[in-house]
Amino acid sequence: MSTGLDAFALLHELSSEERAHFEKFLTERRFDPGDQLFDVHDESEEMLLLLEGRVRLQSSGVSEGFVEAGEVMGAASLVLVGNRMCAAYADGPVRVLSLARESYLRLRSDLPRVALCLQEAIVHHFASDVRQLLA
Repeated sequence: MSTGLDAFALLHELSSEERAHFEKFLTERRFDPGDQLFDVHDESEEMLLLLEGRVRLQSSGVSEGFVEAGEVMGAASLVLVGNRMCAAYADGPVRVLSLARESYLRLRSDLPRVALCLQEAIVHHFASDVRQLLA
C-alpha cells in the first residue's frame, strides 16, 4: 500500500517498521465529491486517516468546518463506544485509510506495543483538544 503514514502526528511514536506492520490492518477507501463518509448518529466504529482531499463536517445542516489531508477523524472510536457527532462529506476526491474497531482489536492481540502507542497517542490528542476548548 505504501501510504505515507509518517504524515500523521498520531503515528509519530511508531518506528517506520511498526508503521509498516500497522499498515496491514488498514483498509483504503475512496470517495467522490459529495459522497458521505458517515452520518450524524452513526455508530462510530472506525478511525479514518485522511490521505488526500478535504472533508466537510456538518451538523444540523450547518457546516462545522473541514478536515484536511494529514488529519484523523474518529480516533476516539477505537477506545470509546459511541455515535458520530456530525456528518462528513467529501469536498472533492477523497482517499482515506480506515482502521475498523475489529481490526484495532486484532492489532491489540497481534502487535500490543503498536496498539498501546496508538491508544496513548489518541488519549494525548483528545486531552490536548479538551485543553484547547477550555482555554
